[in-house]
Amino acid sequence: MATSPARDLLQRLRVQEVPRENGAGKCMDKPPLSDDLDTRHPSRRIMSFEYNDLTHFFPSTTQAQIRDDFKSRCVLCTTRLGPNEGIYVPVLRDPRMWGVCVNYLLARTCDVQGASNGILSCDMCCKFLATPDGDDLEQLSILVPCVPILVYVDNILRSLRDKPLESRQQTFDEILEDLEKDQSSTPERRAAAPFLHCFQIHPIDHLDPGYSQEFALISLHGPPPVSIINDKSYRFIDPAVDGPSNSNDEHPTETLKISIYGHDNVVNLWRIPRRSAGSFMARAASEYPYPLGDPELYKYMSSTSGLSYYRNRGLRPEDVPKLPSVREQFNLLEHDILLRSSG
Repeated sequence: MATSPARDLLQRLRVQEVPRENGAGKCMDKPPLSDDLDTRHPSRRIMSFEYNDLTHFFPSTTQAQIRDDFKSRCVLCTTRLGPNEGIYVPVLRDPRMWGVCVNYLLARTCDVQGASNGILSCDMCCKFLATPDGDDLEQLSILVPCVPILVYVDNILRSLRDKPLESRQQTFDEILEDLEKDQSSTPERRAAAPFLHCFQIHPIDHLDPGYSQEFALISLHGPPPVSIINDKSYRFIDPAVDGPSNSNDEHPTETLKISIYGHDNVVNLWRIPRRSAGSFMARAASEYPYPLGDPELYKYMSSTSGLSYYRNRGLRPEDVPKLPSVREQFNLLEHDILLRSSG
C-alpha cells in the first residue's frame, strides 16, 4: 500500500542514541547534553535529519534569505547555484547541539529555523557539512572558528576565573561581539580582528579506505589571492563578496583543490558573517573530531572548548544564565516538517 510523503518522511527520520563515551582516540571532551545542565540521562535519544529531511528543515522564506546571504553560491567551493540547486544545511540540527551551547556558554540563543542557523551548500560539498542519507558515509568535516580567533577567545577564557560573575557568564559569541566593537585597543585585539567571522575546515575522522583522496578535496572555483598577515599566508574565501573567488563567469579559469586534511602551506579561511561562531563551536564539539588536519587548529579547538565549560569558568549550575528555551523549537520542528512535506 502506498504511503504518504509525510509518513515516508517520518520513516526517514533517524533517531540516534547519544553516545556514552567518546570514540577511541578522540580527545575532545564529551559535552553535557541538556540545556538545564541535567546530565543524569546519558541515553537520551535525539533526532538527526539527513539530506532528504534537510529539504524541509527551513521554511521557504528562510531558504530565500539564506540563498541571498550567500549570493546563491556554495559556502565552500563558491560555485554559483541555480534557483533549484543547493542544499540548506543547519548549523545546529538537534537538541544535543543546543545543550552544548548552554553548558559551554557558547551562544545565548538560536533561531533554529531562521537564516542565522543555515548555510548554503552545493551537492558536491554537502558531504563535508552534513551526513548523507543511509549509513554508508558520515559527515566528513566541520567548520570551526579559525586559529587567531580561537587564540584570542582562549586567552580571554583563561583570565575569567578571578573576574566578576558577569564576566564569567560571557558567551563565546559575546566575547567576539566585544572584539568587533573594539578591534584596536590592545595588541591581542589587533591580531584577532582581521579574522572575525572566519572559519577553517577540520576533518572529523580518517578517510574511509574505500574512498580515494580526491573524495576529501574541495574544488574551489576561482580562488582569491593569498594575503600575508604576520608572516603567515592566508586565503580568504567569501561567497558573498564579488571577487576572484566568485566571478560572474560560470566557468572560472582556475580551480584549486583544497584537502580537508590541510596539506597546504596556505591557510584557507571561509568568511561567514551573520552566523553564530559559538554555534559552530557547539557543532564541532558534538562531532568529537579526531586530532587530524591542522594540529594548531585542533589544539585550540580542544583547549577553548574545555575552558568554555561552565565549571571551568568557576560557575555553579545556578550561575549559568537562564536562556530562552531553544529545545522547544526542536520539539516543534518535526511537526512543521510534516506539515510542509505533506502540503
